[in-house]
Amino acid sequence: MKAICILAFLFSLSIHSQSKTIVPKKGTVVFNCKEIITDEKLYEISKKELKTNLSSFLKNEIITESGQHNQEIDSLKLKNVLENSEDGYDLIFNNLFTNLNEDYHYHHTFDNNKITYYVTKNDELIGENQTIDLNDKINTRAIEGKNNEMSFINEFAYFDDNDIIEIKEYRNEKRKIKKFNCFKVLISYKETLDDLDFFNSYIFYKELWVSDKIKCLHHPIIKYPMILEKYYPLEITEYSDMQKGIIKEYKIEEISLK
Repeated sequence: MKAICILAFLFSLSIHSQSKTIVPKKGTVVFNCKEIITDEKLYEISKKELKTNLSSFLKNEIITESGQHNQEIDSLKLKNVLENSEDGYDLIFNNLFTNLNEDYHYHHTFDNNKITYYVTKNDELIGENQTIDLNDKINTRAIEGKNNEMSFINEFAYFDDNDIIEIKEYRNEKRKIKKFNCFKVLISYKETLDDLDFFNSYIFYKELWVSDKIKCLHHPIIKYPMILEKYYPLEITEYSDMQKGIIKEYKIEEISLK
């Protein structure tokens, strides 16, 4: 009987810990990021299609621009632009997927009203640490920052929720991640780049496994206020219609929040 009482007590503690909502004041969150080719054949076909679509887009842009200025189409200029796009294609688009053989980590360290955010690659710091003051007003416009190696979205900036096309919840699909009960959320969205409409025609996806027991408007990967106001993602998989056969996975490696 005594053993049964102890087991019942431990079970009740487990249920209570799951029902308690954490608003982080102290602790650390670390996500590991890797890109994985899931279908080599589809990946190569997709790259060729993307190359063809880009050439067609650039050609139409030149023709449209010439028409707007009542100019004859410069066939030599058109040829040169398309040839240059051919030469630069691999450099441009292969750089979009640079994590295949790299080990990236995204860190948040909480200290009361301050969060330290930084990124490491193969255990070496990329760029500089950023300090987030939770008392500051959240900026809802995404601003791209740059360091000597890669472009990244500034932690102080958030994606505009207007980029989101649809959010679907799958509360019946459940998974336990680091002792947190999670369910699936799928976001479809567009990458709205003002100076290059080419990307705007593609749909991108984020498959999230989220917990509603962590409340924090800042996350190392997800920047949508519409998401973070409701739940905290503990695993993220990104993919798109632009380049198929490849995914980017963010998996929680460390979480110690209180």
